[in-house]
Amino acid sequence: MYELLQPDVVEDFPTVDDVTSKIPHNIHQTAPSTCITQDAVKYVSSFVINNPHWNYYFWVDESARQLIERRHPYLLEIWDNVDKGIKRSDILRYVVLYEYGGVYADVDFENFKPLDRVTKKFHCIIPTEPLEHGVFLYRRPFVINNGIILCVKGHPFLKHLLENLKRSINDDVMSATGPLFITTQFIEYNYNLYKKAQEGTSEDFINLQRFSVHADKDSRAVHVPNTHYFTDNIDVLTSGGLFRYICKMFWFQSELQQRTCIDLAHKGLYRENTKFVYTKHHWLHSWCSSRVINIYRALFKRECVEITEIVPKDQLIQYM
Repeated sequence: MYELLQPDVVEDFPTVDDVTSKIPHNIHQTAPSTCITQDAVKYVSSFVINNPHWNYYFWVDESARQLIERRHPYLLEIWDNVDKGIKRSDILRYVVLYEYGGVYADVDFENFKPLDRVTKKFHCIIPTEPLEHGVFLYRRPFVINNGIILCVKGHPFLKHLLENLKRSINDDVMSATGPLFITTQFIEYNYNLYKKAQEGTSEDFINLQRFSVHADKDSRAVHVPNTHYFTDNIDVLTSGGLFRYICKMFWFQSELQQRTCIDLAHKGLYRENTKFVYTKHHWLHSWCSSRVINIYRALFKRECVEITEIVPKDQLIQYM
C-alpha cells in the first residue's frame, strides 16, 4: 500500500504559546492600481476582517518603484525592462517582505481565520503548490508556491532570491520570477545551507520536510508546511480535466505520477475547508490572457472597488 505523499492533517499549525511573534503582523498585497476587481474584493476583505490589529500594505507599480529605487537600486534595470507585469508583481513581493516582513498574499487568496498563530514558531514559511500541480504540470516532485509567503524582515532566503533574479529574468514567467524560479532557488539555498544531507536528494518530496527540521531553531531555515494549511486547492478550471485524464491512464504513468493519482483519489479535486485551513487559493489568474480564463472572467462583473473602501484607515499603512 502506498504512503500518501501529502499526509492528512489532524492538528492545527504548530506554534509556541506565550511568545512574541517572530513574523511581524503586516499584510502585503499588490495590484496594478488601487482599484480591486469585484471578484477579488471578498478575498482581500477576508484578511482585513480576520486580522483587525495587523497593518495592511497595498502596493502598486509607482510605490513599488520608489521603494526599489530607494532600497534596491541594482534591481531598477530589471524592474524597468521586464516584458510582463506579473514579473514585477513577483519581484515586488520578495522586496516588500525583505524590507518589512509579514505575510504576502495574492489578491485571489481567501483567509478563514486569524494568522497570529502561524507567526510565532518559524522565521519563514513558504508552502508548496498543490502536489498535483508540481507532478502533473511540471513533472517535479514539488514546486514551491509564491502566492502566499510568511517571513521575517531581512530573511536570508529573500535576499538570496533578490540577488539571483538577474540569472533568469529573461525566461518565461514561471522560471524567471515565479514558482519554478523560487523552487530552483529554494533547492540551491538549502544545498548551500545544509551541504546536501547524505540521505536522498534535495528534490525528493518525501524528504522535503528535512529542510524544515531546524526551521524552529535556525532563523535561516525555511519551514515548508503541509499544503492543507495554505495552498491545497487545485486549479480545477484550467487543470482538473488534465489531471483526470492522466489518472485514467494510471498504468502508463511514472511511479511518482501514480502515487500522486492515489493522493488525488484520496483527496478529490475539490478540497474540504477543515478547521485547520488558514487560506485558500481561488485561482483568478488576473495576470493570464488565455481564452479559458477570459471566458471565466466574463462571467463576473469586472467593476472595481478602491482599496480605501475595503481596508479601515487605521490599518491601511501604504496604498499608493
